[in-house]
Amino acid sequence: MFSQDYFRSLIQVLSVTFTLKKKQDIVGIINQQKVALRI
Repeated sequence: MFSQDYFRSLIQVLSVTFTLKKKQDIVGIINQQKVALRI
């Protein structure tokens, strides 16, 4: 059975990764809109 500290740190890493991915998605959407505005 996993220790609680390990589980907590794993959740922390997953949430940070998810947040970074969300930010990348938002930046990608903004860049797409900038390109669309240029056309």
